[in-house]
This record gives sequence, structure tokens and C-alpha cells, in this order.
Amino acid sequence: MSDRLTRKDIKKQDQFVTTVEDSLDFATRYRRELLFGAGALVVLALAVVGWRTWAASRAADAGVALSEAMETFEAPLATDEAATLPEGATTYPDEDARREAANEDFRRVREDYSGSPAAGVAAVYLARIAAEDGRIEDAEALWREIAEGGADDPLAVQARLNLINLERSRDNHEQVVADLEAMLGEAEADLPDDTVLYELGLTLEDLDRAEEAETYYQRLADDYPDSAYAGRASQRLASLGSQPGGPGAF
Repeated sequence: MSDRLTRKDIKKQDQFVTTVEDSLDFATRYRRELLFGAGALVVLALAVVGWRTWAASRAADAGVALSEAMETFEAPLATDEAATLPEGATTYPDEDARREAANEDFRRVREDYSGSPAAGVAAVYLARIAAEDGRIEDAEALWREIAEGGADDPLAVQARLNLINLERSRDNHEQVVADLEAMLGEAEADLPDDTVLYELGLTLEDLDRAEEAETYYQRLADDYPDSAYAGRASQRLASLGSQPGGPGAF
């Protein structure tokens, strides 16, 4: 093999040398910028680690705050003689005082840890307290906010059920039936089909439309035997069947 370089080889070598020289020249002239860039990557990496640590710490703090708020919500009353209270336990003179204290605790969790799962749970309690206080509009507003979550969010599902119950309490049964029937079979329905079927049955019972209610209960029992609502549907079917004039009556 000849040791002589061809013109093509020489050209390649010259290009390589030029590229290396250009790189060295670039590194020399922009050494500070390159070092800053490398430092930025380190800072970015540290920032990611720091953010994860902060997020974990915030989640832990939110959990503690939520737990304390729930303890307030369930705290014993001073008049509860049957309660065995540990030393130093906090008590409240009556339910109104306890509810007011719990409301403040949950409000603080929601404000201090906005966007966290704990804040979502706090909103559920705040809505419940508002409903118990008779502040139905406040409760409804919170339920609608919580209900914006997806169908796989249990808090959102429960909020939608609360809104359905609210509409039934307002005697808007026909609208509830129409809304629920529109959800059946939807790919992205607000509620799972088994829940919709059960709520349809309950609403139709309230309207004294027992035969239609039975149809939905039976469909639930047949199509979703493993559903948590299947047992309830069977109980409702048995109840309807035992009523005068109900299915199976003579």
C-alpha cells in the first residue's frame, strides 16, 4: 500500500485540521460563555432537584395541615360525656363553634396549598360545611369547581353527585333525567355508566315512574355485576317488586 496521500486524502485532512483549529479558536474566544453554559446546566440540574425537594416538602406540609383540619372537624364537644379525651385534647363548646374552626382550617389549607390534592379535599369539606350551615349557593359553587375534574377523579364524581342531589331537592327531576340519559354511552361522560344508571333509577322513582326505574336498575345489575351499585340496584328491584302494583305484583 502506498504511503502517499492522494489529493482527496489531503483535502480531508486539511478539513479535519481546520475544524479542530476552528473549535479550539471558538473555545478560546468564547471560553467564558462556554463555562457559563456548563454552569447553567449545573444550576438547572440543582434547580430540578431543589424543586422536587420543595414539592415533596410542600405535599408533606399540606398533608399535615389537612390532617389537622380534619381533626378539628371531628373534634369532641365539651358536652360529649361519652368521649374519652386524651390529656390536652381540644374540645369545642358546641357544633357551631367546631364547624367554624374547621371551616377556617380547611380554608387555610386551600389557600396555602392551592393546586395540591390536599386543597381539593379541603374544598370538599368546605362545601359540606357550607351546606350544613345553609349556605347552599356557596356549597354549589364549590361543587361545580370540584366537578371540573375528570371522570376518573373520585372527588369530581362525588361533586357531580352532590349537584344531582341538589337539583332533585329543587324538584328539577325531569332535567336531571334528561341530563343523565344524555350521558349514557358517551365516550367522555361526566359520570361512569353504572353511576348514571343508578341515579336514573333513583330519580325516576322520585317521579313515581317505577317501571322505567326498574329498567335502568336491571340494566345496571346485568351489565355491571361487579359495580359497587349492583347490590343497591338489586335491593331497589326487590323493593319495587314488593310494592302494590309493582313488577311481579298480583
